[in-house]
Amino acid sequence: MTRRELDIAEVVEWPLGFQLLFILLLVIALQLLGYWGYVTPKYNLESQVEDQLHTIKQSRNSNQDKIVKLVEVEAQYQQAIERGKKLSDPLMPPQDVTALLAKVAELVGRHSLSLTRIELQSANEYRFLTRLPITIELSGLYFDISEFVTALAQLPQVIIIEQIHWQRSGEASSVLRLRMQAHLYQLAVEKRDES
Repeated sequence: MTRRELDIAEVVEWPLGFQLLFILLLVIALQLLGYWGYVTPKYNLESQVEDQLHTIKQSRNSNQDKIVKLVEVEAQYQQAIERGKKLSDPLMPPQDVTALLAKVAELVGRHSLSLTRIELQSANEYRFLTRLPITIELSGLYFDISEFVTALAQLPQVIIIEQIHWQRSGEASSVLRLRMQAHLYQLAVEKRDES
């Protein structure tokens, strides 16, 4: 029997060598088919896992960047709070006006001056600040008055002296009368809508 005479339908009648070769080729083909059927899903799964791993790495890097930015923003926020405190510390809270006026009266007494009047005028409100005009009238010796004004300037609150009028009590007297226009600054009170 020649190779040309071999018909697949008559495999049983083939010589034993050809039958074994045919079975071997069939087994190899089935093995390859099975291997391909087994490996392809594994390869696809590996590809999916690699894609997911890549996505996770990108997400992790993105999250790390966000965390770094968040830490930077938090540091900037803390710096802004500290700057705000430094800026607002010299400004009086609204409830401290009477305490400051008492402190001014105490400074007047400490420097041997006589206080004629302290007048707090109506407030000028701005967006973040309230400016309180104040008039202080007192009398005493020149050096005592200068020490009082120096002590007033050293108070931690913002007090701006705008006008000072000096007047001698009498021609022969060394006592001076002082009338001072100043402004106290305080944080503006937030107005809440009651609706």
